[in-house]
Amino acid sequence: WYNDMSGPAGGKKINLLKEYIKGLTNHDVILFTDAYDVFYADDLQSITQRYLGFQKNAVFSAEKYCYPDQSLENEYPSSHTPYRFLNSGTFISTVGELKKILAKDVLDSDDDQLHYTKEFLSGKHDMVLDVEHYIFVTHEERVEKVGDQLFNPLTNSFGCIYHGNGGDESKAKFDSLYN
Repeated sequence: WYNDMSGPAGGKKINLLKEYIKGLTNHDVILFTDAYDVFYADDLQSITQRYLGFQKNAVFSAEKYCYPDQSLENEYPSSHTPYRFLNSGTFISTVGELKKILAKDVLDSDDDQLHYTKEFLSGKHDMVLDVEHYIFVTHEERVEKVGDQLFNPLTNSFGCIYHGNGGDESKAKFDSLYN
């Protein structure tokens, strides 16, 4: 699936994911990442160990901006990092929890991030945001490569997966880190 994402969209990603997980058991685990602006800086074993450390069924990446509906900003819990808002471009979840999160019908033209945000804010799910960038690093200009690792000095954490979401600045940062 591809959309230019110049505005709210992405419901088709949800519907494709719902179709895919139908045949999986509830205890299976899904690692979901966007494709065009994501790269992996660590192996699956490290990602799995970090996921298990959260002791939650669903871990979503976190970013600095409340998108696409800024009116929801005050509904989010506070955070000791600047990354307190859900980002739907990278997450890991058990299939059982994901089926609950995706239970409502979504149009292909709906916004995936808004859907996941509303489900997170409902408090009905065993979901957490990776505010430390422990697994998922969303665009941050100060992230640097240390060896083969991604280091975020704002959280003092080494992340496993980089998501360069955003505009031209994030694309330039993504390219420099990836190369």
